Amino acid sequence: MNNFYTLAIKKIITESSLIKTFCFSHNLKIKAGQFVMLWLPGIGQKPFSVGYDAGNEFRLTIFRRGCVTTKLFTMQVGDNVGIAGPYGTAFIIKPDTHYIMMAGGYGVVPLAFLAERVSRLANTTINFCLGARDQESLIFEKRLQKIPGLRLHIATNDGAKGYHGHVTELLPSLIESVYNATDDRKKMIAICGPELMEKKALSICNRYQIPCEISIERYIKCGIGICGQCAVDDSGICLCKEGPVVSRKAANKITELGIYARNNFGLKHFFEENYMSVNNLTTKLILDLYKINAIKFGNFKLKSGIMSPIYLDLRLTISYPKILKKITAAMWEKSRRLRFDVLCGVPYTAIPLATIIATTHNIPMVMCRKESKQYGTGKMVDGYFQHDQTCLIIEDLITSGSSILETTSLIEDAGLVVKDAIVLIDREQNGKKLLASKGYNIHAVFTLGQMLNVLQRENKINKALVSQIKKFLQENQF
Repeated sequence: MNNFYTLAIKKIITESSLIKTFCFSHNLKIKAGQFVMLWLPGIGQKPFSVGYDAGNEFRLTIFRRGCVTTKLFTMQVGDNVGIAGPYGTAFIIKPDTHYIMMAGGYGVVPLAFLAERVSRLANTTINFCLGARDQESLIFEKRLQKIPGLRLHIATNDGAKGYHGHVTELLPSLIESVYNATDDRKKMIAICGPELMEKKALSICNRYQIPCEISIERYIKCGIGICGQCAVDDSGICLCKEGPVVSRKAANKITELGIYARNNFGLKHFFEENYMSVNNLTTKLILDLYKINAIKFGNFKLKSGIMSPIYLDLRLTISYPKILKKITAAMWEKSRRLRFDVLCGVPYTAIPLATIIATTHNIPMVMCRKESKQYGTGKMVDGYFQHDQTCLIIEDLITSGSSILETTSLIEDAGLVVKDAIVLIDREQNGKKLLASKGYNIHAVFTLGQMLNVLQRENKINKALVSQIKKFLQENQF
């Protein structure tokens, strides 16, 4: 049913600062796992999984990221949007079955819908694994607890709630318990979440030879299999039409799964686990920095007072727009799974970086001063923001972490909340660990050691220099 509708927003439920549920009155006749295309005139269209359908009403739970969702979050009840669909394949729903559902982060949206549908069938049980990075990132917990026949298992990466670790670590014991059951009911695993999680879960299902279905996300433009934007290697299937839900057999034929996905330009984006080992774009960026002499070797005094055999002069990048674009694109990729309302670049080198990210992705920005003005308002933090909003810190590199701490202190004094910082380079001198001890998560595009390995591999520096610098890093930890 590839129909287009103009629908008014019936109700808006705020799940968190970055997540809202939009309710619409319409009989969409959609199945769990399928998606719709939401269109905002003059802005664009994006695919979204349906998280709830009651026949006369359906709901879209949406994470704010990018221009379409940013605009959508400003809309009010009664405003109209375009909805096309439903599109794609759905999860199999059958009675007399032991279900294990594994949701990571926002992957809970279609699986909560699936669980509600499955619970209506005869002789079914559901073990629902809900994983998130922290307790604040858990959504739909109360909703899931109300589903008959569902047993909820929670895992958080930081151990704040439930099992301390990755949600996939719960899967083997649950599979074994299902196989040890005395009845002869069928088994099925349904998976939706970050792709590295899905890849790990698929490997476990392969090991146990248990049927599973996975909802795989790709950049979708048309929704009907014409443009080929969401075609995957090597099978060539379009996930808007032959997905997003695929079987274990089909998933095993997708060679890019868990390694990379293509962006809107068709370029490969490598997932974090494999990023530094295989990402040619990062290698090119490092070589670009070397070419413009932003990577210097000699004897240099750092801000901390330590004399270093290597100096990263990243202020030079402001004179090279193409390199700046590469840097900010890489930093944006690191931020895509983080939750924040505004950006702030550490003065002064990171301010251009934060500005490019903010304007490219339509994210509000604030700016810290190193010293207060002796006229005007005298504020240390400029820009519009609201108390208790979350601010993402942008920095070019981290050594001891002192510059990030200085900026964080000003940001927090102004009433904002800081949880994460994105840096281009981690010098690996314990700054990341020191900031983690104070509650701040540092996400680096690459480390100094990884940069040195690239330069040695490309015959830009020799092994002796690499060994000298790595020895210096080991002996000079903060």
